[in-house]
Amino acid sequence: MKAAQHPYCYPGTDVLRNKLDIRDRDDLERFERLEARNRARSMPRNFPMSVVGFRAIHRHMFQNIYDWAGEYRFVQTGRTGPFCKPEFIAVEME
Repeated sequence: MKAAQHPYCYPGTDVLRNKLDIRDRDDLERFERLEARNRARSMPRNFPMSVVGFRAIHRHMFQNIYDWAGEYRFVQTGRTGPFCKPEFIAVEME
């Protein structure tokens, strides 16, 4: 049985679809770190400490990389580290 295609990845890969069409996972991760650092420098300081504010921060940080920046995920992205499982995002945000 063929595995289902991940909705956030390029077909047949574990590379997240992105606005720059970067297809190499390591290159994408390097670009994401650099872009997030640059976006953090220009981040407004008035985002509310709320669900809306945290989603706005995520959108600000990643809007140049991912179409889904600032939206809730409904599947795992395959990333490691301190990422919340999708089924708990809304509850944890509240």
